[in-house]
Amino acid sequence: MRLKRPILELLEEFLSEQTLSEATLITYEKNIRLFVVWATKNCRSVSELGRADFVIYYNSLVKSGKSAKTLDNYTAALRAFYRWLIEYQYYDIDITQGTRNKRKTSEYVRAPLNIEQADQLLQSCKGDSIYDKRNYAIVNIMLWLGLRRCEVCRLNIRDIFIQENNYYIRIQGKGRIDKDEVLRVTDDIRKPIEDYWALRTDRFGPNTAAFISHARRGEVRLTPGFISKLVKCQLRMIGLDDRIYSSHSLRHTAAILAMKAGASVDQVRSMLRHRSASITELYLKVLERDQQAGNTAILALGNYYRKHKETRQKGQNSINISTQ
Repeated sequence: MRLKRPILELLEEFLSEQTLSEATLITYEKNIRLFVVWATKNCRSVSELGRADFVIYYNSLVKSGKSAKTLDNYTAALRAFYRWLIEYQYYDIDITQGTRNKRKTSEYVRAPLNIEQADQLLQSCKGDSIYDKRNYAIVNIMLWLGLRRCEVCRLNIRDIFIQENNYYIRIQGKGRIDKDEVLRVTDDIRKPIEDYWALRTDRFGPNTAAFISHARRGEVRLTPGFISKLVKCQLRMIGLDDRIYSSHSLRHTAAILAMKAGASVDQVRSMLRHRSASITELYLKVLERDQQAGNTAILALGNYYRKHKETRQKGQNSINISTQ
C-alpha cells in the first residue's frame, strides 16, 4: 500500500493532533524527518517502506554508537507516527512493530555527588556579585529540591509564596502546562534566592522570571542550556570534569542524599514528583552499589580473620614459652 499523500504533509497532520508539550513535538518532528532523510539518501521510497527497512535504520543507529536512551528518543516518535498512520488507514504496515530497543541499564548514567562534593560545589559559587548570588541560588535549589533545569527556568518570582507561616514554591513540571506542583521551601533554600533578588534592579511584575541573565539589558529569562553550562562550569571548578557529571547530577544528588538521611522512597518520589514509585526506586540501586563498594561484610570478615590469626599466634607464643 502506497501513501496517498506526501509523508511530510501527513507528518504535519500527525503533529497537529498530538497533545504533547511544544518541546516534545519539536523532538518528534526532528526525529521523524531524520528517518525520512535517511530513507531518501539510501534510495528507499518512503511510501513503500517495510519492517526490514526500519531494522536496517535501527541497526545503523546502533552501529553509530547511540546510547539506549538516544535510541529510545529516535524511535519513539516513529513508533507513534506509524501507529497513527495505521489508525487512519494511511498505511497498512506498522514497520516498527516487532523491534525492540536495547535494554537500558537500571542505574543512572549521571552520577550523584556525595555530601562533601555537594558542599564544595556550593562553596565554589559563593561571592558578592549578582552573578555569584544568582548562581549560588540556582545550584542550591537544584541540590536540595531536585529541580530540573527547565523547572528552574520556568520559575517566576511570585512562585515562591508564604502560606500559614511556611514558604512554598510552585513548579511547572516536565511535560506539564500548569504550575500545579507545590513543594515546601526551607529558609536555607529561600534566603539565597532573596539575597539574589535584593541586588536586582529590574522591575518585578506578576510574570517576572526568578532568574535572569545580566549580560544584556532588560529581563531575559535563563534557558536550560545556560543552566547546563553554568553547572558544568562549577563542577569543573571542584574537579568533577567527567561526562557522568552534569546539571542532572544535582537532581540525583538530592534523591540519594535524602535517602541516606532517612527519607523513604515515597517521600523522595513526592519531592521529585515522579508519577511512579518504580522510577524513584531506581535510586536504591545507587545506594546498593555504594554499599557494595564499601561492603561492611568484607570488612567484618577481614577483622574476623585478623583476630583469629592474632589469637592463634598468641596461643603459639604461649606454648613456646612453656616449653622453654
